[in-house]
Amino acid sequence: MKTRLALLLLAFAGAAWCNLTVTSPGPGEELRYPVALIQGTATGARITVNNPDCTAPDASNSAPVVDGRFKLLARLAPGENDLTLTSGDATAGLKLFYKPLTDPYQVAIVYLTGSEGETRYPSPWPDAPQDYIGRLRTAAELMQTFTGESMNAQGFGRLTFNLERDAQGQVVVHTIRLPETAAELRARDPGEQWGRSNEF
Repeated sequence: MKTRLALLLLAFAGAAWCNLTVTSPGPGEELRYPVALIQGTATGARITVNNPDCTAPDASNSAPVVDGRFKLLARLAPGENDLTLTSGDATAGLKLFYKPLTDPYQVAIVYLTGSEGETRYPSPWPDAPQDYIGRLRTAAELMQTFTGESMNAQGFGRLTFNLERDAQGQVVVHTIRLPETAAELRARDPGEQWGRSNEF
C-alpha cells in the first residue's frame, strides 16, 4: 500500500511539474502583424512553439522559462495558424489568425550608404554574414509587434503601423547610395543629415 501511495504521489508531482498555460494572445485571436508575441506560464525549463501552417524558418522557436513565465515569438502565415507549444512533456494548442494590414500609409525602411556603397556594419563576430537587409527586416517587424503589444496593454487593442512589403510578404528595404563618401557623411551634423535624408 505504501509503495502504491508513493508511486501515486510521484505521478502527481510529475504532472504538476509540466503545467503549460498560454495567457496571451487569446485562442482564435486575429493579429494584423505576422510576428506573434506569445506569453504564458510553464513549469518546464524551456518552451518551444511550432507553426506547421507557416513555411518560414522562424515558424518554430524556443525560449527559456524564467520564474515560471515565458515570452516567445512565432511567425504567422496569412489566414489560420494552428500553433503547438511544448514545455517538458506538456503541450498546448493555440489557434491564431493573421490578417495582413491594408492601410495605404506604410512605413518605408531606408538604408543610406556613402558613395562607396559599403553596407558592412560593426559586429562582435568576425564571421557575421553582414545581412543588413535581413537585420533591418527583423528590427522593423519586432518594432511592429512591440507597438501592437504596447497599444494592447494600454487598452486600445493591438493597433500598429503598416510596413511596406513585396509580393512575397517580405519587408522592403530601400538602399540609397548618397553622392558623398561615408567619411563626409559622418563629419556632418546629425540634425542636418537627418533633414537632408528626407530628400531621397
